[in-house]
Amino acid sequence: MLGPEFFQTPMGHRFFQATMPSIAHNLEKLAKHFADEDKPTFSNRETATVLAALRYFQANHSDAVEACSSHFDTHAPLTDKEIDSLCEHINLGEDTP
Repeated sequence: MLGPEFFQTPMGHRFFQATMPSIAHNLEKLAKHFADEDKPTFSNRETATVLAALRYFQANHSDAVEACSSHFDTHAPLTDKEIDSLCEHINLGEDTP
């Protein structure tokens, strides 16, 4: 004679009422974590160096473009206004339009 189905047992009830929702919740947290992981993160020192390099590039635009011309084979360099926006984005961590 067969006993009750798993979902009818106290263990089955706990599994479907507590364990499964917990698994789903944690999978959702992992998915969010890995989605956010695609965004680069920098240490304070790295951020300062990137901002300094951007400001140097902005102040010496013509010479910098010439010195780094291979980086602009397929894309035009950012304008001064775009560099300002990027620096703000890096400093504030907000999405830019």
